[in-house]
Amino acid sequence: KALTTSKRLAIEFNPPTLTSEGLDAALGWLAHHIKNQYGLNVDIDIPENFSMVHEDERVLLVQLVQELLMNVIKHADTGRAEVSVKRKENHIFIEISDRGVGFDIEKEKSLAHDKIHLGLFSIRERLRLFGGDLHIESEPGKGTRITLKLPFDPGISQLGVE
Repeated sequence: KALTTSKRLAIEFNPPTLTSEGLDAALGWLAHHIKNQYGLNVDIDIPENFSMVHEDERVLLVQLVQELLMNVIKHADTGRAEVSVKRKENHIFIEISDRGVGFDIEKEKSLAHDKIHLGLFSIRERLRLFGGDLHIESEPGKGTRITLKLPFDPGISQLGVE
Protein backbone atom coordinates (compact mmCIF):
# COMPACT_ATOMS: atom_id res chain seq x y z
CA LYS A 1 0.00 0.00 0.00
CA ALA A 2 2.85 2.40 0.84
CA LEU A 3 4.55 1.64 -2.48
CA THR A 4 1.35 2.25 -4.44
CA THR A 5 0.79 5.54 -2.61
CA SER A 6 4.41 6.59 -3.21
CA LYS A 7 4.11 5.88 -6.95
CA ARG A 8 0.81 7.77 -7.18
CA LEU A 9 2.29 10.80 -5.38
CA ALA A 10 5.42 10.78 -7.54
CA ILE A 11 3.28 10.85 -10.68
CA GLU A 12 0.98 13.56 -9.28
CA PHE A 13 3.90 15.83 -8.37
CA ASN A 14 5.75 15.21 -11.63
CA PRO A 15 3.35 14.16 -14.40
CA PRO A 16 5.05 12.44 -17.35
CA THR A 17 3.88 15.06 -19.86
CA LEU A 18 4.88 18.06 -17.76
CA THR A 19 8.45 18.42 -18.98
CA SER A 20 8.19 16.87 -22.43
CA GLU A 21 4.87 18.19 -23.78
CA GLY A 22 2.97 21.48 -23.91
CA LEU A 23 0.41 22.90 -21.53
CA ASP A 24 -2.40 21.36 -23.57
CA ALA A 25 -1.01 17.83 -23.17
CA ALA A 26 -0.17 18.33 -19.48
CA LEU A 27 -3.69 19.55 -18.66
CA GLY A 28 -5.20 16.73 -20.70
CA TRP A 29 -3.13 14.22 -18.74
CA LEU A 30 -4.15 15.90 -15.48
CA ALA A 31 -7.86 15.66 -16.36
CA HIS A 32 -7.48 11.95 -17.19
CA HIS A 33 -5.51 11.29 -13.98
CA ILE A 34 -8.00 13.17 -11.76
CA LYS A 35 -10.89 11.19 -13.29
CA ASN A 36 -9.12 7.85 -12.76
CA GLN A 37 -7.86 8.56 -9.24
CA TYR A 38 -10.68 10.66 -7.76
CA GLY A 39 -13.72 10.28 -10.03
CA LEU A 40 -13.98 13.97 -10.93
CA ASN A 41 -14.87 14.59 -14.59
CA VAL A 42 -12.80 17.52 -15.86
CA ASP A 43 -13.64 19.16 -19.18
CA ILE A 44 -10.64 20.95 -20.73
CA ASP A 45 -11.14 23.78 -23.22
CA ILE A 46 -7.76 24.78 -24.65
CA PRO A 47 -6.61 25.59 -28.18
CA GLU A 48 -4.88 22.57 -29.74
CA ASN A 49 -1.63 24.40 -30.44
CA PHE A 50 -1.34 25.98 -26.99
CA SER A 51 2.06 25.01 -25.66
CA MET A 52 4.16 26.62 -22.99
CA VAL A 53 7.76 27.15 -23.95
CA HIS A 54 9.15 27.84 -20.50
CA GLU A 55 9.04 24.84 -18.22
CA ASP A 56 8.93 26.82 -14.95
CA GLU A 57 5.66 28.50 -15.87
CA ARG A 58 4.16 25.29 -17.28
CA VAL A 59 4.97 23.46 -14.03
CA LEU A 60 3.51 26.31 -11.96
CA LEU A 61 0.27 26.42 -13.96
CA VAL A 62 -0.30 22.67 -13.92
CA GLN A 63 0.40 22.49 -10.18
CA LEU A 64 -2.01 25.35 -9.47
CA VAL A 65 -4.74 23.81 -11.63
CA GLN A 66 -4.17 20.48 -9.88
CA GLU A 67 -4.45 22.14 -6.47
CA LEU A 68 -7.66 23.90 -7.49
CA LEU A 69 -9.14 20.67 -8.85
CA MET A 70 -8.29 18.96 -5.56
CA ASN A 71 -10.24 21.74 -3.82
CA VAL A 72 -13.20 20.89 -6.05
CA ILE A 73 -12.90 17.23 -5.03
CA LYS A 74 -12.65 18.06 -1.31
CA HIS A 75 -15.13 20.91 -0.98
CA ALA A 76 -17.46 21.42 -3.96
CA ASP A 77 -19.63 18.30 -3.64
CA THR A 78 -19.87 17.88 -7.41
CA GLY A 79 -18.67 15.35 -9.96
CA ARG A 80 -17.67 17.80 -12.70
CA ALA A 81 -15.33 20.74 -13.21
CA GLU A 82 -14.25 22.79 -16.22
CA VAL A 83 -10.83 24.20 -17.10
CA SER A 84 -10.61 26.82 -19.83
CA VAL A 85 -7.40 28.37 -21.17
CA LYS A 86 -7.31 31.57 -23.22
CA ARG A 87 -4.78 34.15 -24.28
CA LYS A 88 -5.95 37.75 -24.45
CA GLU A 89 -3.51 40.48 -25.44
CA ASN A 90 -0.57 40.20 -23.05
CA HIS A 91 -2.06 37.71 -20.58
CA ILE A 92 -2.91 34.05 -20.28
CA PHE A 93 -6.08 33.19 -18.37
CA ILE A 94 -6.93 29.79 -16.92
CA GLU A 95 -10.42 29.46 -15.50
CA ILE A 96 -11.38 26.58 -13.20
CA SER A 97 -15.10 26.38 -12.48
CA ASP A 98 -17.62 24.06 -10.90
CA ARG A 99 -21.32 24.07 -10.12
CA GLY A 100 -20.80 22.80 -6.60
CA VAL A 101 -21.77 24.13 -3.19
CA GLY A 102 -19.70 27.32 -3.43
CA PHE A 103 -18.50 29.30 -0.41
CA ASP A 104 -18.56 32.71 1.24
CA ILE A 105 -15.44 34.54 -0.01
CA GLU A 106 -15.37 37.12 2.81
CA LYS A 107 -15.58 34.39 5.45
CA GLU A 108 -12.67 32.53 3.81
CA LYS A 109 -10.60 35.73 3.70
CA SER A 110 -11.09 36.27 7.43
CA LEU A 111 -10.10 32.65 8.14
CA ALA A 112 -6.97 33.10 6.02
CA HIS A 113 -5.88 36.04 8.17
CA ASP A 114 -6.58 34.24 11.47
CA LYS A 115 -4.40 31.20 10.82
CA ILE A 116 -1.83 29.79 8.43
CA HIS A 117 -3.95 29.09 5.37
CA LEU A 118 -2.41 27.29 2.39
CA GLY A 119 -5.41 27.44 0.10
CA LEU A 120 -6.66 29.92 -2.45
CA PHE A 121 -4.89 32.88 -0.96
CA SER A 122 -1.48 31.22 -1.06
CA ILE A 123 -2.10 30.43 -4.75
CA ARG A 124 -2.58 34.17 -5.29
CA GLU A 125 0.78 34.88 -3.67
CA ARG A 126 2.57 32.29 -5.83
CA LEU A 127 1.02 33.81 -8.96
CA ARG A 128 2.14 37.27 -7.90
CA LEU A 129 5.74 36.05 -7.86
CA PHE A 130 5.31 35.58 -11.64
CA GLY A 131 3.50 38.90 -12.09
CA GLY A 132 0.08 37.24 -12.12
CA ASP A 133 -3.09 37.35 -10.07
CA LEU A 134 -6.08 35.30 -8.99
CA HIS A 135 -9.76 36.22 -9.21
CA ILE A 136 -12.36 34.30 -7.20
CA GLU A 137 -16.11 34.25 -7.76
CA SER A 138 -18.23 32.09 -5.49
CA GLU A 139 -21.50 32.08 -3.64
CA PRO A 140 -22.95 29.42 -1.38
CA GLY A 141 -25.12 27.13 -3.49
CA LYS A 142 -23.93 28.60 -6.80
CA GLY A 143 -20.52 27.05 -7.40
CA THR A 144 -17.10 28.60 -7.81
CA ARG A 145 -15.12 30.18 -10.64
CA ILE A 146 -11.42 30.88 -10.17
CA THR A 147 -9.36 32.65 -12.81
CA LEU A 148 -5.56 32.49 -12.90
CA LYS A 149 -3.98 35.38 -14.80
CA LEU A 150 -0.36 35.47 -15.94
CA PRO A 151 1.41 38.02 -18.12
CA PHE A 152 2.48 36.93 -21.58
CA ASP A 153 5.46 38.51 -23.30
CA PRO A 154 7.32 36.23 -25.72
CA GLY A 155 10.21 38.70 -25.74
CA ILE A 156 11.20 37.98 -22.13
CA SER A 157 11.83 34.70 -20.40
CA GLN A 158 8.86 34.94 -18.09
CA LEU A 159 6.11 33.26 -20.04
CA GLY A 160 6.07 32.18 -23.65
CA VAL A 161 3.74 30.40 -26.00
CA GLU A 162 4.78 28.63 -29.19
